[in-house]
Amino acid sequence: MDPVEDIIKKALPMLQERDYYNVLTHLAGMGVQTDSDLQFVTLEDMKDVIPPIAVRRLIHYIKKSGEPANVPIQVSDWVSSFEVPWEKMTPNLRKCLAQGQRPQKQEHLAMVRTIVDSIRETCLNPTRSHCSEIARRIAEKYPKSFANVTMEGELIGCGYGSLLNQIKQGLNILIVTTLL
Repeated sequence: MDPVEDIIKKALPMLQERDYYNVLTHLAGMGVQTDSDLQFVTLEDMKDVIPPIAVRRLIHYIKKSGEPANVPIQVSDWVSSFEVPWEKMTPNLRKCLAQGQRPQKQEHLAMVRTIVDSIRETCLNPTRSHCSEIARRIAEKYPKSFANVTMEGELIGCGYGSLLNQIKQGLNILIVTTLL
């Protein structure tokens, strides 16, 4: 577990799993890379992610625990060199991406499965941080197709939380089925 995850778990032990992942995704989207970056998180930053009292508990825990260790979150080498196999995607999906359109649900899910299979060829059990980096790059490359936005076009959270959750869920399903 990286230092940021450890602090969130200790500060908010009663946080539901879904909210925990939303917090981590949102913090990563804000640019939090080390545990010392957490000292700059404000109530305003997190107001739409978790209830205000939970944010206050997190801020209190960070201040109470003293000076963080300033250990950067490491992204493994395989993630930095990982390439999404766009050539394996359907022509219709590639056309949607080129035109800046959202793909149909079936094509989107097929794309996630292809990405998951490609990840598993490189790393059998990637961390959430690994998946977050991959989802971030996809959403940055094709924001009109994959970024989480409101009807008004405003970014929701970090902008790639849904894609991150789909990739991680696909990986978890494969991991569980291989254990059975």
